[in-house]
Amino acid sequence: MSLSDNKLEKNIIVNEEDIITISNDFQLSDQQYKINQLELKRINRKIDLKLIPLVITSFLLSFLDRVNIGYARLYNLEADLGINQLEYSWTLSIFFIGYTMFDIPSNLMIKKWKPRLWISRIMITWGVISASSAAVYNFQGMLAARFFLGVAEAGLGPGLLFYMSCWYTRKEQAIRYSYFFAGNCLSAVIAGPLAFGVGKMDGLLGLKAWQWIFIIEGIPSIIFGFVILLSMPNSPSEAKWLTLEEKNFVLKQLRADNIESEDFNIDWKQFRESFLDYKTWLFVLLYFTLITPYHCMTQLLPTIIKSMGYSNQDTMLLTIPPYTLATIANILNSWHSDYKSERCFHQIFPLFLATSGYIILISVVDQTSKYIGACITVVGVLASFPIALAWFNNTLVGNTKSAISIAIVLCCANIGGAISGQMYTNAEAPKYFISNLICLSMIFINILISLILRFYLKRENSKLAHVELQSNTNVSNKFRYII
Repeated sequence: MSLSDNKLEKNIIVNEEDIITISNDFQLSDQQYKINQLELKRINRKIDLKLIPLVITSFLLSFLDRVNIGYARLYNLEADLGINQLEYSWTLSIFFIGYTMFDIPSNLMIKKWKPRLWISRIMITWGVISASSAAVYNFQGMLAARFFLGVAEAGLGPGLLFYMSCWYTRKEQAIRYSYFFAGNCLSAVIAGPLAFGVGKMDGLLGLKAWQWIFIIEGIPSIIFGFVILLSMPNSPSEAKWLTLEEKNFVLKQLRADNIESEDFNIDWKQFRESFLDYKTWLFVLLYFTLITPYHCMTQLLPTIIKSMGYSNQDTMLLTIPPYTLATIANILNSWHSDYKSERCFHQIFPLFLATSGYIILISVVDQTSKYIGACITVVGVLASFPIALAWFNNTLVGNTKSAISIAIVLCCANIGGAISGQMYTNAEAPKYFISNLICLSMIFINILISLILRFYLKRENSKLAHVELQSNTNVSNKFRYII
């Protein structure tokens, strides 16, 4: 058992005073348990209405500014900057190098500066860099802009995930993470028509269409950064729209679930444990094998569709259906995962869809079938992603460990994003056999790792149950890993 698991066994038990009033079916009557659950749902709906729009919009704008280069490419970006296929691939990969380098430091800073200030800083900085990308005139300029965009955006994903984990119990997180990634899917739905419309601005004020894409998609991030600064509470205790009773109720629920939502100090012992826990590194492998196909689909889908023989205009519009379907599948799968309190099989099932999609992309040649295969692949990969995030976060105990472990996993896994930038090159078009085969192999490995994780977490649950039986205290230790 790891250091974190030993700590878990020692610290998992909450105060008896709290257990009397929280929703614990082993301590409360059935009637009181139902009342508490209804009250929790009512308060969570209130929290959802205030926080989820902020989270969705933040990630939507992040995704737009990250993938706008794929749409700018359709408007002669390469020709105007005088860059070749290899150089373009590096403009994709360099983003993830900057992102990976600063992910962990950024999530340390969110503890020091608190979420509201740090997330608003992230958004304003990347908005300025994205809009400024319109001013570059050669490969070196675009390479620098993309690197610093990655540096600026570093910490947003893990930061928002950490922030949401401070508001919701473990069994409530998957559906909220699906809302988080709904922002990703919705931005992809918006990006195509937006790029199509911006194309009509080519030549306006002497600027190219691809320059307008960077400007129009960068400015909203700056504005919304100030919205975050003015409206995002750092924690439940700072939410002016919750009553004192509601704040206390939420905090007791979180405390009972071993979530320290009010602790923004850095615990260096937990920091070390983040690196020593074997579960962290299994999840690194899990995310790496999922995030590479994820970034291939999200960043390179316009390129893949265009290679099927569609025009630029049709390509931009044809990106809408797969992301619309992915949004629906994302939310439904996550809702059912929370409802059943199960993660592994909800994470694996969409990957079988992705597998069938990749097989279609590899084996068929006609345009319509390849497009259907691409749609199925996007739906499968994106529907799996929020479950994987919730599953990992459900294994973490300790505020600092949660912040740093999430950053470690996303930092290491995003190396897959750098790799994805070197895939689906013009030399492989239109079949992209090698790239599709690599993604398919990663999906198979991901399924295997998921099953290994399930085995180990089930074994850890048995150990926790044994510790509870051997305990002499009257206070019940009911924490279990969600598997």
